[in-house]
Amino acid sequence: MEQYLLKTVNVETAHLHSHFLKRAVTVDFYLPANLIESDFVSLLLINDGQDLPKMNFDALLDELNREGKIHPVLCVGIYANEDRKMEYGTSNFLDY
Repeated sequence: MEQYLLKTVNVETAHLHSHFLKRAVTVDFYLPANLIESDFVSLLLINDGQDLPKMNFDALLDELNREGKIHPVLCVGIYANEDRKMEYGTSNFLDY
């Protein structure tokens, strides 16, 4: 008999227009499942969010949650584009 584990993380995607970047920005929200309103939730903002699906980030969060290694955390993966270095606020400095 196979046993199925309920996911502890729900992933939602939004496309937000950035006035400053002059483009639509894709954002993935990794939301803790079954939160209680009174739960404390941390926030983690992640640049280069387009790489998170390649890393199976939701599965990593699931494992950490199941093993009790992390407290509830809302992770936000913010996608960059081909001009990502210019979007980090260092466009006036040659630091790369």
